[in-house]
Amino acid sequence: MEDRRKHNRIPFKVSLVVDSLFKQNNTKIENLDAEITVYDISPRGVGFYSKADLPIDFYFDSEISFDENRHFLTVLRIVRKTDMEDGYNYGCEFVGLADNLALIINEYAEIQNQ
Repeated sequence: MEDRRKHNRIPFKVSLVVDSLFKQNNTKIENLDAEITVYDISPRGVGFYSKADLPIDFYFDSEISFDENRHFLTVLRIVRKTDMEDGYNYGCEFVGLADNLALIINEYAEIQNQ
């Protein structure tokens, strides 16, 4: 199967908590406290695992932090969900990620490849 991704994924492990989800039509799901474990990142998005059953096409706010100097706030949209034995595997895309923030991800990738 051909990999059609435009950007390489970089291994990235961090645990986050999703408090709420929202959709552009003002639909909100609040008080989730859903724990997620991010396992990779690219300038286009992130991949993560969770035991929580989160709906596709919903958005959530997140802070991505590589270290003290490289971090940013962003919005992620859930675009893919796959059932797993002990939870779900998700794919998310960044929404409106500025070029300078994508550079932070690329800098992190370069450091990881050294």
